[in-house]
Amino acid sequence: MKIFDSFRKLSNSGDTIVEVLFAIAVITAVLSASYAVTLRSLNDDLNNEDRSTAITLAEAQIEDLRTYVSSNTLPSSGTFCFYQNSTSGINLGTPDPGAPGPDNCQVNSAGFGGATSEPYYDLSINQTSPNNFSAEVQWLSAGSGSPDNVTMFYTMYVN
Repeated sequence: MKIFDSFRKLSNSGDTIVEVLFAIAVITAVLSASYAVTLRSLNDDLNNEDRSTAITLAEAQIEDLRTYVSSNTLPSSGTFCFYQNSTSGINLGTPDPGAPGPDNCQVNSAGFGGATSEPYYDLSINQTSPNNFSAEVQWLSAGSGSPDNVTMFYTMYVN
């Protein structure tokens, strides 16, 4: 008989609906927090990758500036960029946001023209004074879609 009494006690015990709902709420809160942290981390990783690409593109613009000036003259004013093609080497481009392409100073993340894949980068070089240049790269941030940019300054004595 004692065996049946203990079995009866076990079968009557159980979780109430309130306890189950509370457990589900706790699990939901933990999973939601984990999702938010993961999403934030992913966006930070994407933004860091975009910034790294932008820095590389700005450095390439400065290197192209050094190479171009050694054998050509720069425009007297305005904003320009450099792009390369296989037949004519380094060329001057003019920024035109309405017409994506390397000659319009827009490239995709691989550095190639067309800017058909996201993210794309707008390149520009400004001559701030006779010997000072700024190379700027702009793009839309991952996640927020807000504009972001990298600017590098370079001093070069041009003849």
